[in-house]
Amino acid sequence: MEKNQVTFAVFSDLHLDIMHDGEKRLEVFFRAAEAANVDFIIHLGDFCYPRGILGVDPEAILPVNLKLSLEKPPIQPGKDVLLERFRNFPKPSYHVLGNHEMDFCTKAEAMEVYGMSSSWYSFRCKGWHFIVLDGNHFRNDRGELVPYGGAASYYRDQPYLGQAQLHWLEKELKTGPEPTVLFCHQPLNRRNRGLKDVDAFQEILARARKEGKQVRLCMNGHLHIDDLKIDNGVIYHALNSISNFWAGEEYETLRYPPEIEENYPSLRYTFPYARPVFAIVTLTEEELIIRGRPGRFVQPGSRSFSYRPLPTSCVRSHRISWPQL
Repeated sequence: MEKNQVTFAVFSDLHLDIMHDGEKRLEVFFRAAEAANVDFIIHLGDFCYPRGILGVDPEAILPVNLKLSLEKPPIQPGKDVLLERFRNFPKPSYHVLGNHEMDFCTKAEAMEVYGMSSSWYSFRCKGWHFIVLDGNHFRNDRGELVPYGGAASYYRDQPYLGQAQLHWLEKELKTGPEPTVLFCHQPLNRRNRGLKDVDAFQEILARARKEGKQVRLCMNGHLHIDDLKIDNGVIYHALNSISNFWAGEEYETLRYPPEIEENYPSLRYTFPYARPVFAIVTLTEEELIIRGRPGRFVQPGSRSFSYRPLPTSCVRSHRISWPQL
């Protein structure tokens, strides 16, 4: 093994409370991570509703998936077992908070279930510096930046990292010379559905790199797409969902037996993936290696509809030398 080589397994957007086969998907992920002898595992958010389905403001304007979850609470009797399985994986395991973790609870409650003492934090492994960020903040009607929690966070001015976290990040990047990887549920580059304070974040990255900090890779979930871009010497990887692409009410389609469709009513608004997709990532001093997984849609798939741009059901593999500015 090369010096300063680290390998981790990563998935995103399981949406355990929407997917009827989430347990099977996780087991495939765990087996692949064990076979790869990874140094740690991490998910990039939207794992599940940590506290189940709790009441929300009856006056709140909700997206269809939350309405359906209130009308038909998901059946996931093994959720606690799966969370324990993740927590007790033979190697260290890490959580990133996604926006849907807080659909039916406060951020503090979600963190308590996940065993997180902070929603943003860092850790080190084999000569690499890893930083987990929390983009789940919105501006309320008074213009105050507050954490996501329940239905209050929907259709508001969001998402943000916020000044406190940005200040912490700038200090954290100065704590050591190691090459750095950043994880966040929301994308950390300038793109649709990304951070509203992305410019402030990018300025911090630019200052850190100017001072010699090697910021190598930013990984996100949230978008349910497979995408990789390089910008100003940093690789930005949007990791596809392990489960599905959310298509919306316009593309309502029944694909499963009636009992499944009845118990998981949001499935009909997705393009589900027939097999779980995720990544085994290896970082060396010279390159980034992403071992992805080919996939396919449960039929009828996205090509059967007018949805554009066409989503993909895979995580592609890459082998890329670290960019040089």
